[in-house]
Amino acid sequence: MTHDKPSVGERLPWHDTWRPAFQDGKVVSSPLYTDKFGEWISAYAPVVDPATVRVSGVLEVNQQAEAYFSRTRKVAWITAAIAAAALALGSLLGFLVINHVVLRPMSSIRGGMLALMNQDFTHKISIKTLDEFNDLATHLNNLSRQLNTAKHIADGFTPKSLPDNSGWSIAAVPQPCEAAAGDYFDAFVAFDLPPLPSDPPGTPPATAILVADVTRHGLGPSLHMSACRSALRALASTGLQPAKLLQRLDNLLQRDLD
Repeated sequence: MTHDKPSVGERLPWHDTWRPAFQDGKVVSSPLYTDKFGEWISAYAPVVDPATVRVSGVLEVNQQAEAYFSRTRKVAWITAAIAAAALALGSLLGFLVINHVVLRPMSSIRGGMLALMNQDFTHKISIKTLDEFNDLATHLNNLSRQLNTAKHIADGFTPKSLPDNSGWSIAAVPQPCEAAAGDYFDAFVAFDLPPLPSDPPGTPPATAILVADVTRHGLGPSLHMSACRSALRALASTGLQPAKLLQRLDNLLQRDLD
């Protein structure tokens, strides 16, 4: 500060700090300095005469350092608070977006895959993201629907009732390890089977009992099993003994199976 109480028109001693403002027409500021009036920071701006377009004076603005830095710290705190709030808001929005776009669809996909592993083919994945997760959910839902259909078809091959007029009590419980597999059993009265030589007169018709298991599991063995079942049911009415019947079945299947 160059004067205790400067006034307009008062002469002030020359300061070299003013030189850039006078000579170059630049706005400059001083570093912090201390004089008998305290600690200050000053700024100088040239005053241009519009008639001569020359610098005719200098405008000096003095600010006590404590007041200047108090406002600076306040601005810094406000800036930091705004930045922290923006970061928190951005993080929250980012989490919400990631949760909606990634985490929730991934959780739904995982639930659908666990349902498939547990052979729950009625589970439906509901995703409406219109992206790859939606495509994957659609494929898994289609797979569940196909497996559920295959399961119902395979369940339809299980006999609804077993014969009870042969003097034997017949019972069976199917428990395949997968929804669609090559497991199969059947029992039916074979009226066309000829009696054995040791059968006494009046022996009731023979009861045919069949237990079969196609190698491996899944839709392929299940389809093979259905072909075997259909062929066996047809051959059972030909009057062939079991050994001949199986030989005929083998001959039929060799044409279609690899």
